[in-house]
Amino acid sequence: MEKKPIEGELESLVSFNHWSRKKWMLPIINLLIKEGPKSYTELRAGLPTINNNGLDLALKELLYFKMIESKFEHISDPHQKYFILPLGASLEPVIAAIILWEETNCKT
Repeated sequence: MEKKPIEGELESLVSFNHWSRKKWMLPIINLLIKEGPKSYTELRAGLPTINNNGLDLALKELLYFKMIESKFEHISDPHQKYFILPLGASLEPVIAAIILWEETNCKT
C-alpha cells in the first residue's frame, strides 16, 4: 500500500518529537551556531560532560534529521568537521528562550 503524503509528514513529526527528547542535540546545535564548524574532538572539548557514545548517537541523529552536515573543510585538513544547516540554525531562538528560562527560573 502506498503512503499518502500526510502519513509521511506525520511520521516525520513523530520522528522529530523523538528527536526533541535527545539530551545532547540542543547543546551540540547551540555550540555549532555560536562557534561555527567543529571537529569531533572540538565538540567533545566544548561539551566536556558528554561521553563518546552520547556524542556519536547525537551526531548520527542530527545528521539524519538534516540539522547538521559533516564534511572536510579543507583538502589539507584530514579531519571531518560538523556544520550547522539551516534547519538546525532555525532552532536558535528556541535555544535562546530555553537558556533565558533556565537563567530566570533555575537560579542556584
